[in-house]
Amino acid sequence: MNGYYFQNFCSVDSCPSSTGKYPDFIEIGNWRIAHICETCDHSHLSISSSNIKTSQIFRDTGTIHPGPRSDFNGWDAVSSTGPTFSSQGITFGNMAVQISDWRIRQIDNTHMSVSHRNGNVARIYRSDGTLHGNVKIFSGWESDLGAPTCAYLTENYLQIGDWRFAKMDEFHFSVSHKAGKIAVLYRTDGIVISGPWPDFYAWSLPNADAIMGSNHGCPATLISTLVSNKLATDKPTQKNLLSEKTTSQ
Repeated sequence: MNGYYFQNFCSVDSCPSSTGKYPDFIEIGNWRIAHICETCDHSHLSISSSNIKTSQIFRDTGTIHPGPRSDFNGWDAVSSTGPTFSSQGITFGNMAVQISDWRIRQIDNTHMSVSHRNGNVARIYRSDGTLHGNVKIFSGWESDLGAPTCAYLTENYLQIGDWRFAKMDEFHFSVSHKAGKIAVLYRTDGIVISGPWPDFYAWSLPNADAIMGSNHGCPATLISTLVSNKLATDKPTQKNLLSEKTTSQ
């Protein structure tokens, strides 16, 4: 899988010339979730867009640092705070994905976390659309990564169990739970919009083939029913939020 990812998502300008090195990032349309800054004293994971705007930085201290900013960007192949490369690359597990020393993992039916190997939890996404901080019992490192199960990447979304990180349009990147709540929107201008949010529901996107990981173990029938019910009842109108005044978190 890493070889496929290396060939298809790693440009000539951003990849090392030596063999056996793979990108420490996941690319979803014009977005990357990336381990960045090889020379920093602390480990960082960021969510950034291809226009070199960084919306969110997760730090191994269990803290978050929102944008907008232009450093710690997963698309910046020149800066020392740009993406890293390793022999491991991206590894999928049981409702989890590991990016260097970080894991994004569904912890239970309600929670998904972004956590570092040292036990700190930089972000907890909850199915009611709320966001929470460093509660260490929600670490994704409490158990082995496991075999790839319902954790996979497609062209427009990354699915981790009941959650999707998805490119919704040219400007918006959504983190949504299948039950219908959007926990956060990241924008290409670097702004973060905290949920619960009614629009930009990632589960409205059609199911797609896996580029990496495995969709084995995902309850496809239940997902389809939930999406159909939500679209029939809510019918939200998605607006271009770039024109709205919002609050960052």
